[in-house]
Amino acid sequence: MNDRHTLHPLDAALQLRWQEEGLVGLATDANYWNTAGPFGGWLLAAGIKAVLTDPRAEGTPVEAHARFLAAPKSGELELRVELQSQGRSVGFWHVAIWQRQARGPRLCAEISVILAEERETAHLTAAVMPKAPHPDTLHTADTRRSSLSWLRRYDFRYVYGAPFKVRVGEPNAARLESLLWIRDADGRTHDWIGLAAFADVPAPRPFLIQHDPSPVATVSLSLYFHADEGAVRAAGAWLLLKITAKTMGRGFFDHAVEIWSGEGTLLASSTQLAWFSSGVAATIPKAIP
Repeated sequence: MNDRHTLHPLDAALQLRWQEEGLVGLATDANYWNTAGPFGGWLLAAGIKAVLTDPRAEGTPVEAHARFLAAPKSGELELRVELQSQGRSVGFWHVAIWQRQARGPRLCAEISVILAEERETAHLTAAVMPKAPHPDTLHTADTRRSSLSWLRRYDFRYVYGAPFKVRVGEPNAARLESLLWIRDADGRTHDWIGLAAFADVPAPRPFLIQHDPSPVATVSLSLYFHADEGAVRAAGAWLLLKITAKTMGRGFFDHAVEIWSGEGTLLASSTQLAWFSSGVAATIPKAIP
């Protein structure tokens, strides 16, 4: 077993304990804690890692979808891994994350993962990497005093759309858009597990029109992997994230994320649905054409 002191914090926090086929133990980790439970990106990464380390796994991930049913408490988790179907080139997996609590076992999250064999096909990327100044020219967001430990695991450099920086008449605030460079604070090499965590790092869209935090909770997150494993590992330390949203209302907001390497490769993209406090609605500015 690896010594936790020699591992990157994410890898130390994701040391799975295989108990039998389809059953995995995992402890929550203080380094990836959010407001009321583990950081959602950590849970998604745990589900993907459970599938990839299963002896029955074939291929690499092309899609993962998570439904966050209830925030786990600090302590032990049980991951139940099921291979639902395995074809010649595509495998469908399901991971249920349970926790034994005072009132009995509780289903905290469900994660589906699709693995596929790499194939040589035509390739075209229709999306265009946004133009952005070099991250060395941008200020680092100060997360050192944040009560959310997972924020300290990353270095955020916003081009625009930083949370809690409301400026009257700023178009990107009304459009709920952000563009930022981000890297792992501890210099971890990129892989599928790390990308899964990066997919959940963008600030909630209501925070673009607020001066202070308010309650939010991710309901579901879909992640799509667009690059092969070699391109993911070869990506430089800095990733460029473009975050957009379609709407915010009725107690929910969405956002979509593009994850680009600094060299211009679209590594992954994601969509997310999240709940937000009804008290935020009165602060929403009129959209700017």
